[in-house]
Amino acid sequence: MALPSSDAKNYLDKWIANEHDGASAEDVLEMLSELARRIDEEYALVSLESEEKLLPKFEARKDDEETLDAEYDQAALDLRKGRLANWTLLLAGLQTALAYTEQDRSIALQDFRESLIDLKRQHSAITAFDVKPKAKILPTGALWARARVIAAFDLFPDEKEKTLRKGASLLGLTRQQTRKIISNFESGREPRADINNLVELAKLRSSDGTFPDLGALLYPE
Repeated sequence: MALPSSDAKNYLDKWIANEHDGASAEDVLEMLSELARRIDEEYALVSLESEEKLLPKFEARKDDEETLDAEYDQAALDLRKGRLANWTLLLAGLQTALAYTEQDRSIALQDFRESLIDLKRQHSAITAFDVKPKAKILPTGALWARARVIAAFDLFPDEKEKTLRKGASLLGLTRQQTRKIISNFESGREPRADINNLVELAKLRSSDGTFPDLGALLYPE
């Protein structure tokens, strides 16, 4: 389910048609390396990073709010479908390579690929990703909001009170609760890699100009 104009897909299709039979182990590894390189070039256009940069672009526009919301949702959906397409294509390459081994095929890999395809088709009745959420695990959006507040508190030391006020509003908490979240992180009581990585990402986005000031960093969801 790769993108119709995918150079990477065309490469894999051509390799299977012309070089599959009689390919050596070295040829297969070379194919995987080249396929991954081409997929990465296409993936850069639809990556998680590109989606993170999407919202500020729409917020800068002055169009009707309902229209902007609809256009943003569609743009984000297109990026997510693009990621799924690239991941699916990469798995197809792995399946092709696996056919040259004694294992021949992997049920797990096949189910994974079919799950990605169903997600891209927005028809995921039963997929590898149908798991019940745990109540104590925050959704990604809420975790990203926390990470931005934590990063802002560190990046703008002269605006800590403003950070607590805007952060509390963003998180739907009191200032005291917001300060406790920051304190827990600073003291190491929030040791999870996911929040650490998101805090570092928020700081990176601030340094590269995506979030040039406190207001931009603490944009409302």
